[in-house]
Amino acid sequence: MRDAFRGIQLPDVKLPGEVRKADFLYIGTADGAESKLVPGHGVPFKTIDAGALREQGVLKATKSLFKLAKGTISAISIFRKWSPDAVLVSGGYVAAPVLLAARIMGTPSMIYLPDITPGATIKYLSKLVKKVAITAPETLDFFPQKGVVTGYPVRMEFYRLDREIARAALDLPEDRPTIVVLGGSQGARSINKAVVEILPELLEHANVIHATGERDFQWVKEEMKKLPEEKRARYMPAAYLDNMPQVMVAADLAICRAGASTLGELPAAGLPAILVPYPYAGAHQKANAQYLASRSAAVIVNDSDLDSMLLPMVLSLLNNRDRLENMRISMKKLARQGAAISIARELWSLTEEE
Repeated sequence: MRDAFRGIQLPDVKLPGEVRKADFLYIGTADGAESKLVPGHGVPFKTIDAGALREQGVLKATKSLFKLAKGTISAISIFRKWSPDAVLVSGGYVAAPVLLAARIMGTPSMIYLPDITPGATIKYLSKLVKKVAITAPETLDFFPQKGVVTGYPVRMEFYRLDREIARAALDLPEDRPTIVVLGGSQGARSINKAVVEILPELLEHANVIHATGERDFQWVKEEMKKLPEEKRARYMPAAYLDNMPQVMVAADLAICRAGASTLGELPAAGLPAILVPYPYAGAHQKANAQYLASRSAAVIVNDSDLDSMLLPMVLSLLNNRDRLENMRISMKKLARQGAAISIARELWSLTEEE
């Protein structure tokens, strides 16, 4: 990787060793979101094939194993050209062939696990790496020998933005609290539908910023037309929020899934939340939600209970400002500023062990 991403400056903090610059190469799949996002930020990008390690059915399993073998061969070829000093992966199908290639080539590697609990694939792949960076101490039990608590890396804007300035920039009325609904991730249509259903009453009590996702944006806009004009002024739907730090810092309450990002962004913004774990995401989202709820930073509403429980829960929290403020304080305590630097330190240390 010595010729890739040349001259990128790591944050000005003391890292293990004297060198503070590194070259990077991102390996992903051609059909993944990274194929568009990564090159757009000027990061050198290579693609390989990848498939799930565990598939049911002979045909699917055979195809997956073929992709794994092909992807591993491609990764080995990339490693031979770029000569990486260390490898970092963070889940996804592409992690398996990359880590297998790293093991074959003798390149030290590390996994970053953002969720509280690891899936079966990460548990298996952890055997191939020297370290597993994790978000919270509770995950150490899964990796007692290799686990290192780093926190969840987020953009520094989450920490730097002033709440009052963020609210003023969004032109949010001060006479009502602001709710941000993050319904844009896959599987969040039920959140979008539940929120739209209760909008007339919700807007009596709060401003609502609603990230619907591209799939649901048009019908949400049509539903918005049914609102009285004075309520429409307090409802701000968008397919995608490109100012997420500003919105989350300005908001008083979030309604969202419990994906890994909630473990980093909600604490960094100090934003209390109603979490609705995606019911088809295994145990990951449920464990993430329970982690935040058990620390009085969030409450949980099951996806199946949205229609009956969402509005009462929102109103209960909005009408209890002391509880909401205590949730904000509890959420903020969970933030780990400098998580990206901690991960960089751990990754850098692998190169010194060789």
